[in-house]
Amino acid sequence: MPMACRSPTSWWMASGRCATATWSSQMRPHFRPVARPRARRFGTGSKPRAISRPCRAAERPGPRPLPGKAPRHRRCHQEGFALTIDRRRFLTSTGTALVAGAMTGQHAWSQQSAPATGEDFVIETVTGPLDPAEVDWALAHEHLHGDFSGSNPRMWRSLPEGEEEPVYGDLDWTVVTGAAINAVNEVKAYGVNLIVDYSPSGVGRNSRMLREVSRRTGVAIVAASGLYRTAWGIPAELADYDSDQLAAHFVRELTQGTEGTSIRAGFIKLSVGNDGPLPHDEVVYRGAARASNETGSTIGIHAIMPDAFRAAARILEDEQLDFSRFIWAHAGRDGTVDFEVFREFADRGVYISFDGVTHRGTPTDEQLLDLIGQFLEADLGHRILISADATIAAHPPAAQYASDIRYPYRFFKPQLEERHGGEVARMILRDNVVQAYRRGDRIG
Repeated sequence: MPMACRSPTSWWMASGRCATATWSSQMRPHFRPVARPRARRFGTGSKPRAISRPCRAAERPGPRPLPGKAPRHRRCHQEGFALTIDRRRFLTSTGTALVAGAMTGQHAWSQQSAPATGEDFVIETVTGPLDPAEVDWALAHEHLHGDFSGSNPRMWRSLPEGEEEPVYGDLDWTVVTGAAINAVNEVKAYGVNLIVDYSPSGVGRNSRMLREVSRRTGVAIVAASGLYRTAWGIPAELADYDSDQLAAHFVRELTQGTEGTSIRAGFIKLSVGNDGPLPHDEVVYRGAARASNETGSTIGIHAIMPDAFRAAARILEDEQLDFSRFIWAHAGRDGTVDFEVFREFADRGVYISFDGVTHRGTPTDEQLLDLIGQFLEADLGHRILISADATIAAHPPAAQYASDIRYPYRFFKPQLEERHGGEVARMILRDNVVQAYRRGDRIG
């Protein structure tokens, strides 16, 4: 039985059957996206306005559209060679004051979407730079593959009696790729066309696999640079690096490519244990902060316990990290529902990522909806991220945990829209994600 089939959450396998070790029709996507109109926001959906001037779109390289998708903007008419600009782009180019004026009389929280109206940036994906205007809905924290066997052979791990020690990366990648494709097609059916993958080097990142999944599904995927915490294994070739060496390594992955390819990472992933940072963790954090300062890239840190997050944040703050490019991943996963705990950091610009939104229920849907209401009342709705933190294919199989990558859109989004409205849902599930994971502004 292939590895992925041992999981209790193998629903993503095509036709409900376990995938085979060879690529076959069972491994190809069987799910069609639901046809739906594009949401209207700040003028999108209106007829394009043609400006008569020579077309120079082909002369200006720009962000790529989604795989297999024609760009929505900067099209050239074959007749007259006119440049087409839609109303949304026109309003943006004439000043955000026009947009702000159009919003007069709305609730205060609706203005928190304003930064997304001037999306003059790109998102670095495994298939190249992506225009954020192409993003419909997004998942902010998922794992299409996670390898928890430990990438450093010097790391000791206890194993159940009689269980053979797993080897990092030693698995059937055809099975993993097929499982990931089917899972991505499941969420694509809900309109999701951007996924942020949170597995860095050392816990399963495979940039080529992510690119293959993106090409076959048409869903954009952001890959992670960074390292997981020391206790889980750091690749042997990086284990003895100091902070400056790690910073240079992270910068290379963000600006040149990962794993010997030209596939760039889009952000930096870190992690802290429940008891706080270990000595070598601090070395990694300082390297990550220096890389972020050099590139302007975002850092997201796995931190379940609030005190552990505070300890890690102090180290990053000591390196003068811009907290507006900082994400607290796994916020509330310890059961914390005290808004003031999250406000302490959201007030300073940190994104608060509630990425356990699935049937594990930490916090519960109702508790999270209450928290969102408190964020909105405090004008901090633009600092919330939501995702499922699902691991589609885990290695070794014993590391697989129950999670449902569909949950945020299949179950939580309808509740969010009913409780707080469609504009809030769009802000949290789309606008905040593209802002949080935009490419570093000092990367060419």
